[in-house]
Amino acid sequence: MYIQFIVDKDGTIKTPSILRGIAGSNKEVFRIIKLMPRWIPAYQLSVNENIASKVIFVINFNLKP
Repeated sequence: MYIQFIVDKDGTIKTPSILRGIAGSNKEVFRIIKLMPRWIPAYQLSVNENIASKVIFVINFNLKP
């Protein structure tokens, strides 16, 4: 499962969206993303400040019968 989101200048996660999902698990993935603590934002040296960045995150599920 691939999920994409923006890590804002302050480290908050914004606009999560599923790129490739597994039927029936999308709600759970969004719930997990909302529970994540703030991330360390990207830093651009040329302007010496934090910047927003796009992240594509892979989540693996082990499905057992």
